Amino acid sequence: IILDAKGADSEIKLNLAIWIQRAAAILSITGSILIIADSFRKQKLKKSMYTQIVFCLSICDFLSSMAWGLGPLPSNTGVARIYIDIDVGEHDRSFRGAHGNTTTCRLQGVLLHLGFTSILYNLCLAIYYKVVIINGWRENRFNMKMKCVLLGIPALVGAGLALGTIPFIRPSPIGCYLGSPGRLKMWWPSLVL
Repeated sequence: IILDAKGADSEIKLNLAIWIQRAAAILSITGSILIIADSFRKQKLKKSMYTQIVFCLSICDFLSSMAWGLGPLPSNTGVARIYIDIDVGEHDRSFRGAHGNTTTCRLQGVLLHLGFTSILYNLCLAIYYKVVIINGWRENRFNMKMKCVLLGIPALVGAGLALGTIPFIRPSPIGCYLGSPGRLKMWWPSLVL
């Protein structure tokens, strides 16, 4: 049996993988919402560079978790196929739970890859900690130029990489994301991303 979903070789394992990713997405969404709500309390978002970085990180995580929570729902119906080897031979069928089209599949893939922007915001958070804790800077030393670097560059790079994946997004039994190099005609974007 070949289901092409991260090692799932049976329907039970595939369904379990989908529901585990949904449960993790629900927990991540809940955490992101709580962090975003806390950022708006007592005008912390306007005053603290730390809060602004964590806010941006949580927004990226929220968007990515929403996409993971959808699972195979945005996948193309009738286009994506899996092959199951059963006693009577091979046949194909649509992904279970797929109700989308190419646009919804690509949107899910972009949101998933936009979640990688949170890695860049984690880097910015590490820079912030180094500057504030080790070097002893105060919040008022972060001028507008530094805020643009720590908040704007990760957003631009992350959005550029996520939008750059659009032509290479492929459906799978657990959702839509960047296809593996073996499936892509042009494999170099997966090296960059």
